Amino acid sequence: MDITVGSAFDAAQFATVLAAGAELRWDDPREVHRVVARFTDAPPTGLKVQYWRSAWPQRRLPKDSVPAGGEVGWWELGDWFNGEWQTADVDTEVDGTAAVMTFRPLNEREFTDLDDFPVTFRTTQRLRLLADGGVHGPTSLEAYTDSVWTTTAVTVLFETAPEAKSAFDAHNGHVADADRRGLKAFVLDLATTTNPDPNTYDKTGLTIRGDATATILTQDLADGPVYVPDCGLCVVAGRDDRDYGTERDYGKSRDYGKGWDDRDYGK
Repeated sequence: MDITVGSAFDAAQFATVLAAGAELRWDDPREVHRVVARFTDAPPTGLKVQYWRSAWPQRRLPKDSVPAGGEVGWWELGDWFNGEWQTADVDTEVDGTAAVMTFRPLNEREFTDLDDFPVTFRTTQRLRLLADGGVHGPTSLEAYTDSVWTTTAVTVLFETAPEAKSAFDAHNGHVADADRRGLKAFVLDLATTTNPDPNTYDKTGLTIRGDATATILTQDLADGPVYVPDCGLCVVAGRDDRDYGTERDYGKSRDYGKGWDDRDYGK
């Protein structure tokens, strides 16, 4: 996995791999801009990429704003079962044993009626390769979105020292290092995604496992600490020397951070 800062995010690393490596499936729609298939020998003839289409492109979220809940709250954005495979209009370049496929404008051949939507990506929950005679064992299938990698540090603060061993993992991200600080804190070095699209499904989820389990979005830390009072934990951007109690009191005094409700304020 290439997690160099500024490099393109490969969403295939967080997909379920099917069909002996020739198909990817995600829990949520991904905006795929480039597909790279690598083989042990030269790519097969007639290679093409198909994406699963059920709601997109006729129904799609904006890339520059978050719609109000009443506008799209009940939208069906797609699933794995209701829809059909769509052969993508792509340009393919072969580089040794790799085939690099980039998407041509959507409305040139695939959806000529969408005059105002000439995008060079495809939004889908499933992606697969086809070829003359079948696709036999690609060594890897990569699906790059418009997100890029960045790095950050976060501090995880516990209200009480966990009895269970603490563990951390990331979805759409990577935990590079976890440095224990005393009995009730960890400083984590993370690789996370960044994307100006507020509706992207590439956001990084950090899961914290100990006496209880909780997952937070690292992007939410830009608005302040994230508190999970029921689990007795707080996550803070950067390397923070304060403890849980100090951070909690500071957050309450400023009405700051996510996670405090009226019940919590009464503690």
